[in-house]
Amino acid sequence: MSIEISLVPLSLVLISVAPLAITGTGMTKAGLAMSSSMVTVGTMICDKLKKLSGESSDKEMQEKDFETKFADKNLLIKALKSISLCPEVEDNFIICTTRDYALVFEYIQDKYYLKVITKGSFDNVLNKYGELDVSYGKFVQTDTVKKIKENVNNSPLMKLLSETVLDDNSVVLTINV
Repeated sequence: MSIEISLVPLSLVLISVAPLAITGTGMTKAGLAMSSSMVTVGTMICDKLKKLSGESSDKEMQEKDFETKFADKNLLIKALKSISLCPEVEDNFIICTTRDYALVFEYIQDKYYLKVITKGSFDNVLNKYGELDVSYGKFVQTDTVKKIKENVNNSPLMKLLSETVLDDNSVVLTINV
């Protein structure tokens, strides 16, 4: 018997939970658990952005927090690098700082939460996030196909009959079981 597995390109959704305010319990008003260290990191990043851009410390920085569907640290770092961002890893954080904005990812439970800090419009940041979303999805798809093929090759009961990439970049694996 043969089965076909179709792996379609992922499209991740950025879920805004802003505006957020951290309460004394470490929970945001939106009910998401965020560590108190995220607030501290956010403050340090604001100061770093002001120094990088040469802005006076009076310039107001804008911050928004988002829930993401990013779950794999290595794939997220790889995706960030693929869109020309330079991630720095510190404990549970992945931080990318540019001249105009910073992305601070914090891993909580089973996924990353994102704090965006910018001195300007969120338009550039959202465009970059769109690039990150596409890149991460491609890496997840490639990683998933690789793992399935390894499992099939390591099983005496299965054989990969064909692998086809469709026009929409979906991957179809036909496996004899």
